[in-house]
Amino acid sequence: MKTRTIAGCLLALWLAAISSTVLASERAFYAGSNWTGTVSFDDQTGALDWCEINASYRSGITLHFAYLADFSLLLILENPNWELQKDREFPIHIQVDNHWEKSLTGRATDQHTVAMFLGTDLGALDALRFGQELELYAARDTLNFLLTGTSLALAQTAKCILQNTQSASQRDPFSVNTDPFGSEAANTSAATDTAHTTAAELTGFLTGAGLGEVRMMSDADRKKNFPNAQLAWTSGQVFGLYTEFSLNGRTAEQAVAQELGSLLEICHNKSAGGNTANEPLGHARLIRFVAACDDSDNSWVVSGTTIIGDQTGVLIEQLGTKEDAPLVTHADDLVADEVRQLYH
Repeated sequence: MKTRTIAGCLLALWLAAISSTVLASERAFYAGSNWTGTVSFDDQTGALDWCEINASYRSGITLHFAYLADFSLLLILENPNWELQKDREFPIHIQVDNHWEKSLTGRATDQHTVAMFLGTDLGALDALRFGQELELYAARDTLNFLLTGTSLALAQTAKCILQNTQSASQRDPFSVNTDPFGSEAANTSAATDTAHTTAAELTGFLTGAGLGEVRMMSDADRKKNFPNAQLAWTSGQVFGLYTEFSLNGRTAEQAVAQELGSLLEICHNKSAGGNTANEPLGHARLIRFVAACDDSDNSWVVSGTTIIGDQTGVLIEQLGTKEDAPLVTHADDLVADEVRQLYH
């Protein structure tokens, strides 16, 4: 119920924004050769409204996908030949490649435009990123759209959110600081009250950072393979893990050393590991580390980025086989570079 309420509020805010007579400030961003990207800001406050991509089809319809600041996704159809009654709602069923499907409610935001709220549905996002054809079934028509180039375009849209969202301007998008003044004197209980990063937000961060083919694991697969991680994903041949933790009186260096020790402890043959120096990120800190194991039947490499605040931290790890070490390192480099930009 709470999720539906939040989703409804977000959609209401977005609908109010696009229906407003107040002019918004817009600028373009690169979204690949098949899509046009646009970022929109509120002219009065300067706050981000959304980042969206659009493509026009021979049918006369322009298809839009838009991200709100929390990576909630909207689907918008626009046709100058339509004569719709504003605020009227329509039942619409959408399907991708005869595989994924979902029933939605479309709302006419003006005479020529219908908007649908997909929210933070990762199944929908994966279908649209990796699918070939989108079909929409309305009461009297079926609409078809090829999804050429959506993987790159939606990744660029996520990057647009990272670069322009309000959370980035607050310089603590992973909420590692319980004390907004950086005095490190906050109540220790506050660390447990920090809002957790959602799978949709993390997917947006990873794809915006440049990781390709990011697919979040189901809870069942994550618990089976990586029970200590809060979120897990694959990106090609590389596995990724996301974990939030409390310092519990440890220094940043001690927290990283403990993670390194636990990794090397499970290796029964040659192992090695190390970390970089503590790198300031405003009121947060960044420490990167690597670990490797060379067992005859179980060789692996891990490269990690740790973001640490006054009492809590976030661990983002990439892991793979020894042969995939360059891919693991590259993925972690992308994450670390994006973190630096967000916390600069």
